[in-house]
Amino acid sequence: MMDARRPTPELDVQIEALTEKAGFSRPIRIEFRPGTANNRGALIRAGDGRAFLKLYFRHPGDPRDRLGAEFSFCRFAWDRGVRVVPRPLAADPANGMALYEFVAGWRPEPHELQRRMVEQALDFYSGLQRAKTHREAAKLPLA
Repeated sequence: MMDARRPTPELDVQIEALTEKAGFSRPIRIEFRPGTANNRGALIRAGDGRAFLKLYFRHPGDPRDRLGAEFSFCRFAWDRGVRVVPRPLAADPANGMALYEFVAGWRPEPHELQRRMVEQALDFYSGLQRAKTHREAAKLPLA
């Protein structure tokens, strides 16, 4: 099991393989970011772009497939035209990591919320409501 908190040379090789799978050219630069209690993230800078790497927490006592659920959902949403989620680029379930489109942003404080942010949230919800009857929706794992 991979410890998502500690970068290692082996992890660097796995990340390079994943970025190559997503079509990024070398060299790549990995910039780990502060994360939540469970997952770890890194900004990936490659010769031809940027992406966000997410290393998913796994524990033997927790059988949930967090990566599978999130990546499948993002792929489903993206394929249905819901573009307010990061585009999923590549996943490596064996090593518990996925690569997503990098979207610059911040976690807003309540006083920073603006009308356009609420409208984006409503667009997200509406897009998912339109897509929920698609035959692929029934195949999505529970989150």
